[in-house]
Amino acid sequence: MTWTSDHLDWLIDTGEVVVSVDGKEISIYEFSRPANEIVLSAWATHFRNHYCSDNEIDILRDGTGLTREAFLTQRKFPTADGGFGPAIRAGDFSEILLSDYFQYVLDYWVPRTRYDRKTIQNESTKGSDLLAFKLIGKDESPKDTLAVCEVKSQLSNTPIQNKLQ
Repeated sequence: MTWTSDHLDWLIDTGEVVVSVDGKEISIYEFSRPANEIVLSAWATHFRNHYCSDNEIDILRDGTGLTREAFLTQRKFPTADGGFGPAIRAGDFSEILLSDYFQYVLDYWVPRTRYDRKTIQNESTKGSDLLAFKLIGKDESPKDTLAVCEVKSQLSNTPIQNKLQ
């Protein structure tokens, strides 16, 4: 299946702005998925391939005795429950979604190596959450841009609490 960025249509600007403790304005977006199984399936493949390429999974699981699904859930993806797994999973989700936004909406180049090189399943990769580059032309330009982001998200139905600084 060919990858598309159609899932970004599910990212809705709420119009709400919160102010961080240091006075910065931060726009709030909501990820709201309507029923579109074709887009969801394509996006799931894209998301999964951040952790383990479909082209490499059989080589990586060779000798483990694990199926593809078991290899992904037991060795690659953060766990769905218990310990830090759910928080790491929510954090990874938002970082990948923001990377997609920078790449497909803002037209940056975003390296995608952060998750497939994780050595501990339920731990965040150390370093900046998002690096993105925008090159204006073939030659160096003072208008070239480097974006370095620390990504924060909340996966819940409770009101947003201002924890940003």
